[in-house]
Amino acid sequence: MNRIVSNQGGGERTTHSFRKPVLKRALIDFNQLYRKSRLFLEYVLLPGINDSEKDAREAAGFGRGLKTTVNLIAYNPGSRPLDFAAR
Repeated sequence: MNRIVSNQGGGERTTHSFRKPVLKRALIDFNQLYRKSRLFLEYVLLPGINDSEKDAREAAGFGRGLKTTVNLIAYNPGSRPLDFAAR
């Protein structure tokens, strides 16, 4: 299991957890079942959590070898900033 960990705000805590091998297997199965379809993967880059160049390259490469388009989205707080302490 891979975890994205935030150590902002003085304490380390997991903000997101997922199973990459399970997701990758599901994407492979989908591509084999629906050969004419393209998958679009959306990945939000959160400041200080998963917005490094390494994180972006890993996310972009996740669909490599599959019929996918990976969209990397820079987090835009709009009028409400991202606040992990509120949760």
